[in-house]
Amino acid sequence: MKISSECVSCVISSCFDLMAKQLPEKLHKTAAAEMLKIASSQDWQESPPEFARKLYTFLRDSGGKADSFAEAKKQSTLLALELMPRMRNIIAQADYEFAAVVKAVIGGNIIDCGINRDMELDSVIPQLKDVFDMFLDEKLIRSFEERFFQAGTLFYMLDNCGEAVFDRLLIERFPGKVILGVRGDFILNDITRHELEDSGLGGYEFVDTGDATPGVALKRAKKEFLEAMQSCDMVIAKGQGNFETLDLYCRPIVHLLRVKCPAVARTLNMPRHSLALVMRNFQQ
Repeated sequence: MKISSECVSCVISSCFDLMAKQLPEKLHKTAAAEMLKIASSQDWQESPPEFARKLYTFLRDSGGKADSFAEAKKQSTLLALELMPRMRNIIAQADYEFAAVVKAVIGGNIIDCGINRDMELDSVIPQLKDVFDMFLDEKLIRSFEERFFQAGTLFYMLDNCGEAVFDRLLIERFPGKVILGVRGDFILNDITRHELEDSGLGGYEFVDTGDATPGVALKRAKKEFLEAMQSCDMVIAKGQGNFETLDLYCRPIVHLLRVKCPAVARTLNMPRHSLALVMRNFQQ
């Protein structure tokens, strides 16, 4: 998905908010000038997450390369772990269990410090409960379910911390081999190898992108990552950043995400805040 001027404006606004929180005031003018310089040289053939990587990593490195989202990642993971028993109980009582699992997994995608820059964890709880009553085409879910249980190997591209805890609801149902994908370096609240154990995913094989893009930049991802993804029968890509960057991926892929911004809403022809299940490159 190519970046638009609307995406540039959104990312810059988010970065200026982060700058005010992460950098001392004496550095603001210099940092702002550099971010605008980076933005002015934007390659319009790139995706929004590839553009975001340049600005977010600049801010990260300007702050001393510390993971400023470490506490947010920890707290969102703890909250998700606390909520998991309730989610499992709702799923167990659902008329169509697999549909409830898919909705719960997509629902976890609201834990996003990139789009939801002022996210309060307390606000996540009612939104997660509401997701079970939201629309998601049942025919599409059944098609996904059929292919899910037919596949022998699965590459599951994770997105954010906290959200990754709920991904277990789907991953643990897969009957074959699972390989997890994570970010290669910390960026926003995206999950890296360092948060897998705390998320309850420490027992799975994983590979990282080798990159800090808040998505999967195919031209930047390391060879090992690409080979692992291409070796699997099916890819599940969680979240909007993975959707925006994997639109040209040529093997069977399923996108599970919340539609969070106008650009993605237009691309999918869906309302903002809706649940999206997108399947591509599957034989009819």
